[in-house]
Amino acid sequence: MRGHAILHDDVLTDVTVLDLSYEGCRLESSVALEVGERIRFSVSGRAAVNADVRWIAGRMAGVRFELIKESPKQYWPRRSERVEIQAQVVLRRRSHLPYQVPLLDFSTHGCKVEYVERPEVGELVRLKVEGLEALEAEVCWVEPPLAGIRFLGPIHSAVFAMLVERYRDTD
Repeated sequence: MRGHAILHDDVLTDVTVLDLSYEGCRLESSVALEVGERIRFSVSGRAAVNADVRWIAGRMAGVRFELIKESPKQYWPRRSERVEIQAQVVLRRRSHLPYQVPLLDFSTHGCKVEYVERPEVGELVRLKVEGLEALEAEVCWVEPPLAGIRFLGPIHSAVFAMLVERYRDTD
């Protein structure tokens, strides 16, 4: 399985997963890794996880995934009805590279995304939907691999209707 690792200096490198378990994996890296190095690791556009390099053998390395402590989901009262849609949007976290994420539901006041790199509750992010300027937003809850996002300013109802028409799943 092909994936990516983000090294300590924010260098993105290709990796191939050779063995995978709940606790970690054995991978082959396109660059040399070091024992004890902390990396962020992602496969097939899935959420990135923090990992520690435990051993090295040539270009192969064993990594152990960091256990994620769940934060309790905060429920915010809905200001508007959410609509299920299927779209790819670009999520930008401060001091991180932007990346595409699936947008799973959408309203004039917020949305739910499947993230690549786990954001923090309360973190300010920017969400870029094709055809719109980037939306300033706040992460309201994180429940791996999903996050609830609240827009700092609502989307106009006419723009919302156009986006729902464009992206609504017709299956």
